[in-house]
Amino acid sequence: MSDSSGTGSASGDPRPRPQYGEYAPPGWKSPVPGEDAPATPAPAQAPAQPAPAPTAAPPGGEYDWGTPKPVKPAGRRRSADTVISFALLGLGLYFGVFGSFQAAIVDPAPQFLASLQQSGFDTAGVLPDFSRLMPILAGLAVGLWGAALAWTLRRVRARRIAFWVPLTAGVLFTLVQSIALLAVFMATPGAMEMLTSFATSQTAP
Repeated sequence: MSDSSGTGSASGDPRPRPQYGEYAPPGWKSPVPGEDAPATPAPAQAPAQPAPAPTAAPPGGEYDWGTPKPVKPAGRRRSADTVISFALLGLGLYFGVFGSFQAAIVDPAPQFLASLQQSGFDTAGVLPDFSRLMPILAGLAVGLWGAALAWTLRRVRARRIAFWVPLTAGVLFTLVQSIALLAVFMATPGAMEMLTSFATSQTAP
């Protein structure tokens, strides 16, 4: 009787029937193409090209997507600002500082009253006393001008706009001087009567 389990063979070989090529002879190749084919080496990749170095922007130029853009030269503007700044400082020195010292030496009351008379005021009996005020204004003028000079030089050296510094100092001194002169004049005896009579003469038919 034959072995139904399939562990024997007709030749009497005690080994089990070979399955899936366990007992293939040396040099045997599978008939299925591609199973025992040697692995094909992957092609060598070409070395990566180095990235191009960025082009440096020219001095003083702005860079936008690799294209330099010219910047407007600021030399003329700075030169004009420097000239204007020192011209304003010169005007402040002459009219502010020298003018204040001159007013402190010479009584400005007659000139002040003469300007009021030209405007139509009757200044008879009115004589404001500016003798104490003018030295204070002269000292204020020197202080403001010195501060404006120092600040202007600092901004000019830093290449920043500076013309507004002496301009602001001049406007500030003129405002303070006008308020101080008006205050002393209003405190002068007879000043209020003069203003009242002038206003009445202007409103009378």
